[in-house]
Amino acid sequence: FVFGDWCLFKAFELTGSRLSMLVMASNPAMAAVMGYFFLSEKLGIVSVTAMLVTFTGIVIAVMARNASGGKHKVSFIGILYGLGGALGQAGGLIFSKMGMGDYNAFAATEIRVIAATIGFGTIIIYKKQVGFVLQSFTNKRVIYHLLVASFLGPTIGVGLSLYALQHANTGVASSIMSIVPVMIIVPSVLFLKQKVSIGEVAGAVVSTVGVILFFV
Repeated sequence: FVFGDWCLFKAFELTGSRLSMLVMASNPAMAAVMGYFFLSEKLGIVSVTAMLVTFTGIVIAVMARNASGGKHKVSFIGILYGLGGALGQAGGLIFSKMGMGDYNAFAATEIRVIAATIGFGTIIIYKKQVGFVLQSFTNKRVIYHLLVASFLGPTIGVGLSLYALQHANTGVASSIMSIVPVMIIVPSVLFLKQKVSIGEVAGAVVSTVGVILFFV
């Protein structure tokens, strides 16, 4: 949580969301490699193909959504932060699977959140940013959205991701979870009234095909 999310948000800051999400798409490959060495997990040819198809769909969708470009320039440090984010996420999945065994996935998530709270708290105190954190509580609109996001993300999302890890290969589960850039298209249209390009639809279709291949 701490290392992965901190690196990811630094990547957003330095290189923007487009390139950051593309780099983060390497997470399933990292998880698969780490799963091989730490958990003795192996992927068949169908699963490897499915991972490549899913990755291709993510790349198409992300590139299409940002075809007009952005304010951020390509930053080597930003790319390193993005890789750090992917490595942190992959490592979090691997060590979570190693640690929880058959333990309740949502209880394991609570342990991760407690550890992350201590980690982020230490960073906030060290960087003397306690005032900024307290100031954020004065904005009711921001707090409301963050509370909803925290419930859907770190609580429901991470809890279900750990449950998935208990019943699937790490690389496979990570690939399915990595389709966030594709799944976010529909909410963007419904809630943010954003337009969807043909490229985004194509990316969504390709990624969906990749996910389906995992179950063939």
